[in-house]
Amino acid sequence: MPGQAVVGGVIRAGELDRRIRVERLIDVDDGYQRVPTWSELATLWAKYMPGRGAERREAAVTQARLPATFRIRWSTVSATVGPRDRIVFNGDTYMISSAVEVGRREAIEIVATAEV
Repeated sequence: MPGQAVVGGVIRAGELDRRIRVERLIDVDDGYQRVPTWSELATLWAKYMPGRGAERREAAVTQARLPATFRIRWSTVSATVGPRDRIVFNGDTYMISSAVEVGRREAIEIVATAEV
């Protein structure tokens, strides 16, 4: 079917046309204490599927929420991506709400939201 990223068990390379950086929150010992910091887990090719944005007014500040879905190839590294991680894409930071396997080790579909 045209427009699908996963066809016959293979993701079409042409559909994975965006670079994303997946970061994981880790604790680093700074010599005095353990400090949480974001560390790069992987830089991957992805298919970017923007969702409908929403704005809300809280405490007289307007926030825009940018939902998106990212589809990446399955790998032993990408299979570990989940809600404790985040994606940096196009200057925005997306917090991951879910990551599910598509097919049998074919792809990972990540749902995430950026607040700007």
